[in-house]
Amino acid sequence: MKILVFILAFLVSFALTRIPVGALERRLRGAPGAWHRYLDPLLAPLHLLLMATAIHVVLAWLRWSSNPSAFTMYAAFAWLVLRAMTTLIFEWWFADVRGVVLPTVLRRLVAFALGVAGVIALLNVTWDVQLLDIAIVCGAVAIVAGLLFQGVMRDALLGISMLLERRVVVGDYVTLERHEGEVVAVDWKSTTLRAPSGDDVVLPNRLVVDSAIVRRRDELRRHRVRVEAEVPGAPPPNAVLAELVAAASSTRTVLREPPPIARLVESSEARQRFEVFFWVERAAAQTEAASAALSVLWYRLRRAGLLAQESLSSLEQTRDALAGVPLLSSVGPEQLERLAASVSVQRFGHGEVLFRQGEEGNSLYIVLSGQLDILIDVGGRLEHVASVQAGSFVGERSLMTGEARSATAAAASDTIAIVVAKADMLELLKGDAKLAARIADVMAERADQDAARERAAKGSASERASSTLLEKIRAVFSL
Repeated sequence: MKILVFILAFLVSFALTRIPVGALERRLRGAPGAWHRYLDPLLAPLHLLLMATAIHVVLAWLRWSSNPSAFTMYAAFAWLVLRAMTTLIFEWWFADVRGVVLPTVLRRLVAFALGVAGVIALLNVTWDVQLLDIAIVCGAVAIVAGLLFQGVMRDALLGISMLLERRVVVGDYVTLERHEGEVVAVDWKSTTLRAPSGDDVVLPNRLVVDSAIVRRRDELRRHRVRVEAEVPGAPPPNAVLAELVAAASSTRTVLREPPPIARLVESSEARQRFEVFFWVERAAAQTEAASAALSVLWYRLRRAGLLAQESLSSLEQTRDALAGVPLLSSVGPEQLERLAASVSVQRFGHGEVLFRQGEEGNSLYIVLSGQLDILIDVGGRLEHVASVQAGSFVGERSLMTGEARSATAAAASDTIAIVVAKADMLELLKGDAKLAARIADVMAERADQDAARERAAKGSASERASSTLLEKIRAVFSL
């Protein structure tokens, strides 16, 4: 009967202690700041302490021997104190106060040493075990463990020596044997590298110690990407090389410095093989950047006429699209027909950069299908500020006034756009002396409506802005 009562009491004590601990755990996960990081390690020993206390009370009530439960209660309390000490040392003092994240191997070594000291103190207090007896037992266990687990012990000692020597630390970008990547973890047994592909490579510490390590300096921690491209037929090699460089440069994750480099590797009447080198900031971005550059190259070769491309828009469709642009709303039918025949219709791939902030602009883009993202450079990071949908246009201010591009435009999806070049606009303006003034009025109105991008004046300043724009247009096109 007492056994049934004990089992029932155990289950009830488990439920009654688990419920408040679980509620506290859920509350901590939703709490702001570092409270979850401080208190989460204490929940498991706290639950064990409450359980041991409840069982100890039940055993005392049943008048059974309470020594095992008392020992468990002391052990749980010692575990709780140990966790509190390590959390206070590592999470609060070093991480928050000093701003230093200690390696995992050192944290575990200190926790193990404190744990051993706690066990020795507990044995000495509860069972009056002498320190000499504990030392003899620990020595015997250490000898047996060393013989049975030589590899594990060696890895542990190597991990400690690597920590003291700082052979590799978290954040280093290294080449080790055939592996290359960023060090993301150094443990007592292994070192983990984050490869350029994004995969984690776990290397035993004995390999790290025995191998030569190439560590990149902070200023050289850009990552080179090599991409091969094969072009059918025999197009002019220099034209393909120029498109290769432009394709890499117009990929958003590719660094502008150092600039991409393209080379001709093999040439025949049937095909030509090229390679292009460029650099990215993050190792994990190498594969994505290589794929994006090849994709952009496909579109650029067809836009340049180096590879065959189907017709993207008829003359009537192009004319109708031009007529729907407010900037050209006052252009006559004959002029519009000539403009439709002279402009180009081009396809841009997803992610391809049409122009960058700060560059000179000599073209206007009218979106026929797809979408463009407008991005602003904020502290070296591109932030999305607007979208250009089908039927809308972008780039008119740089084309008409000669100002540098005020933002970066990139294709949010495969996009077909009409490209109105400076030469096309010049022919249009020469045929109508008053067209420049009407375009300036439309641009001033557009600037007022889009103050976030252009920071133009509001209300009564529109007339002054229109006059200023007209002067710039006349200067750019020598009217």
